[in-house]
Amino acid sequence: MLALLLYAGSNCYALDTRGVIEVVHASNLRPLPEAPPAVRGVLNLRRQPVPVLDLCSLTGGRSCDDSRSTRIVLMHYPSPEKPEHVLGFLAERHPKTRNIEERELRSTGILVRNAKYLGRVLPDGGQMIQWLNIEFLIPAELKDSLFKEAAL
Repeated sequence: MLALLLYAGSNCYALDTRGVIEVVHASNLRPLPEAPPAVRGVLNLRRQPVPVLDLCSLTGGRSCDDSRSTRIVLMHYPSPEKPEHVLGFLAERHPKTRNIEERELRSTGILVRNAKYLGRVLPDGGQMIQWLNIEFLIPAELKDSLFKEAAL
């Protein structure tokens, strides 16, 4: 399957490209005061506001660096109100694509109950590429805020 490789700090994550709409430069985000730390702001995408979440914050607790290579990955995300909801995920470095065969992915050997978004890994040279189960990435309280607000 074709995967998109995203970076958060020194960690590399892979996700299925079938949900990806496009990858854009991380610029012109409107900040949202008092929003949870994982919310970086709102992007104006062809006159549609799109919430942008910080992949680094969701996976490791710190915010993604603001650099020229930081990108926003726009994706279809299933929500309770609509079959699809567009969200942006801020990631460090420019993402790359790669073909990953299901049989190449290996178990980490440990189940991390509070991080169901962490899938199997692909050993790749000196690093591990970890599959990202995007449907489990957003904490429940943030999902409620995102999807209930979208209905207003």
